[in-house]
Amino acid sequence: MRNWLAAAALALAAAMAPGAAHAQVEDRVVNVSAQDKAMNDAIAHGRATVGEFFAHYGSPAKDESDFVVKFDLLPESDRAEFIWAKVLERTPRGARVQLINEPADTRFQLGQELTLADGQIVDWGYFKGPVMQGGFTTRVLLDHVAPEEAAAIRKAYGW
Repeated sequence: MRNWLAAAALALAAAMAPGAAHAQVEDRVVNVSAQDKAMNDAIAHGRATVGEFFAHYGSPAKDESDFVVKFDLLPESDRAEFIWAKVLERTPRGARVQLINEPADTRFQLGQELTLADGQIVDWGYFKGPVMQGGFTTRVLLDHVAPEEAAAIRKAYGW
């Protein structure tokens, strides 16, 4: 049975480093059961709202920036590595992205470009001013880390 976040980077803030105005939080892995209802609900919500995300990406407001998506880097295996990637370009059925977390799987590299289908995306995020929009799975992960770490992430995202 797959562990949803067998290798999922908690640190969306680290992924969001392109804008120096946003604080960095160290990349780290947090494991969550595949049966975790809150995580499954967050993934379902992220998938259901991918169109909304790409609407903002395609026509961002002046204060919207740093568009990222989360997906399983290893969908064909019995393991999972959910990872964040910067959206470089919208494609007809997905996006061209660049990995912004260090992959645990050595077949992939930080900065590597990949093409994703919309259906592979489980979460998304972007900053609207100082507040991170989306990040549904990250919000769930905050309940699985030390209170000080959760507080630092909430502060970095304006939550």
